[in-house]
Amino acid sequence: MSSDVAISGMGKVYGGVYHRVSISGMGKVMGSIEAATLEISGSSVVEGDATIDSISISGRTIAKGNVKAQKMVSNGSMTVKGELRTDTLQSSGKLRCDGLLKAVSCTSSGFLSCGSDVEADEFHVEGYVQVNGLLNAGQVNIVFDGPVTISEIGADSVHIRKQVKDHTGINTIIMKLTSVFRKTQCSFRSIEANSVDIENTRVGKISGETIIIGPNSRVERIEYSKRLSIHPSSVVLKKVKM
Repeated sequence: MSSDVAISGMGKVYGGVYHRVSISGMGKVMGSIEAATLEISGSSVVEGDATIDSISISGRTIAKGNVKAQKMVSNGSMTVKGELRTDTLQSSGKLRCDGLLKAVSCTSSGFLSCGSDVEADEFHVEGYVQVNGLLNAGQVNIVFDGPVTISEIGADSVHIRKQVKDHTGINTIIMKLTSVFRKTQCSFRSIEANSVDIENTRVGKISGETIIIGPNSRVERIEYSKRLSIHPSSVVLKKVKM
């Protein structure tokens, strides 16, 4: 039976196969590791690849290789230098993946940065998003309160909204009066999906069946086959019905 290993304070874990690995404080994994559970609270570095059933991160972790897990929950800062493959990804804080990010379900609240492509059945994000490659997903739901930059999106449905904060009294009036002057914070080169519903977004080209362009958006070209709706405050340079 695989053994358990725990670090409290400062220490090292050597590469190998374990049942449970727990790091509380400052730890380093020397080499590649396989385990049923990996729990990190504090600061840690994984020098090799990590193949884990369940990963729980609280604090700051850097994985220098590839990470493969059934479930990963990160509440802090997580950096993966290689690929990240997981069935379920839940991130609250900062997550950076330099390689491919592949998940069945990807949920992020905070900051998500991907240096390559992203593949997911469900992609739900609140906060800041940066994807330097293609986002290929079934459902894409983005609620943003900061910059969002994604090269390309290919999906069944795309829904993008600016986060609505609770403002009362004079603040509400000021927010409404100044909303038209706010810069667009979402930017995409292209979106291709059956259903597209966006606002406060700048896109080069959108292709789909049903396309709804909400307020404060700018699109260079739209190709649609069924329905197109454009908010009066948005600009579409060219519309083509296929």
